[in-house]
Amino acid sequence: MPESYRKQLYYGVAPQPKYLFFPWYRWWFWLATVWSIFTVFYETFAVGFLPGGLSPAGNPASIIEFCFLTLFTTDIATNFNLAYTDQEDVVVTDRRMIIWNYFRGWFWIDLIAVFPFYIIILAARDEIGIDDFQTRNLQLIRLLRVVRLHRVVQALQVTQYSSKISLLWYTMVRDFGGAIMWTHFAACMMFFIARQRDFQDSWLEAPADTETNFDLYVTSQYWSIVTFVTVSYGDFSPVNATEQIFGMVYMFLNMVITSWIIGSITLLVVKNDEKNGEYRSNLRLLDEYVTINNFDDGIRKRLKTQLKLDFNNREISEENVLQHFPGTLRRKVIRQLYYPILSETHLMKNVRQVLVDSFLTSCSVELFGPGEDLIQRGTIPSDLYLLVDGSVKITSSTSVQTESVDKQ
Repeated sequence: MPESYRKQLYYGVAPQPKYLFFPWYRWWFWLATVWSIFTVFYETFAVGFLPGGLSPAGNPASIIEFCFLTLFTTDIATNFNLAYTDQEDVVVTDRRMIIWNYFRGWFWIDLIAVFPFYIIILAARDEIGIDDFQTRNLQLIRLLRVVRLHRVVQALQVTQYSSKISLLWYTMVRDFGGAIMWTHFAACMMFFIARQRDFQDSWLEAPADTETNFDLYVTSQYWSIVTFVTVSYGDFSPVNATEQIFGMVYMFLNMVITSWIIGSITLLVVKNDEKNGEYRSNLRLLDEYVTINNFDDGIRKRLKTQLKLDFNNREISEENVLQHFPGTLRRKVIRQLYYPILSETHLMKNVRQVLVDSFLTSCSVELFGPGEDLIQRGTIPSDLYLLVDGSVKITSSTSVQTESVDKQ
């Protein structure tokens, strides 16, 4: 399914009829995404630590293998029954077109992930249940299921457009999740190399009988993480040529990955610091200005209040938010916000909507703190004010009249 439609699908833009046969596809997508993450971790762990030749039927490893086949096959069947949008953004619900579109796209990737290459090769060689050097080498074929990561990438592309998720949390989960997955892969591969050499002339000594796969995995993951963060205490280091080559490739790729992680997190931190720094800079200049001109405390407080009000609402102002949209859409939004109020005023009552729209497009939004004077007696105002939210006091020498507008 094209990515443009996925974004519509998950965030309510697309109505329910665009789900062709599976209206519950949203939940299925996230289930398949979680299962894909588990697949990557399990398959790499199986290559490094589990015996070759597969396990007998009824063994937990065999049950997991059967679950993989069942879930991935169901996912393929689901995608054969899911509507998509073409290049002209038209929803296609024709069954033949859906099948053809899936065949041209992700079907072959999903097929590689579900096809039991390892089982077929073991059966052809009559080596099912045999754990030796050859069957453990053949386990590398199981890494083909790592292509299921495309589902995780699609999920990340979808969630990055969600306003319900903090960008900071999204970045942290994405970056640290990727780092954990990458170090896990390196740990399993490094242990696989040592095991294939029977731990002779290797980075890891032959494990004792009391050591479990969990203990060995923790040791391997420790080596992987200290290498990834460039600490490398030296207690574990590659010995033979195969391990050294793998270590060099791993460290070269680490430079790229760590740079990307640090850069993406730094960008968010710096952006937030720039915002705070701009406010502090403006506040410092205001303090200097007030001090030089000997303003009293009342004016100083009102200036600071107005500065904070303007700074906190600058990003959600009409000028900043609507500048990315065409003029016709901007006029519709402004009309919906202000036309009901403006049409009830004496000046604009019974005036054609075209004139009101033209008037609104020439207006600008201003925010005033409490206690500000808009118009003073005896002055000739050059601006026309339309009160949208809040209250205003009209004072005279004899009375005070308060007018207010409910929050829109």
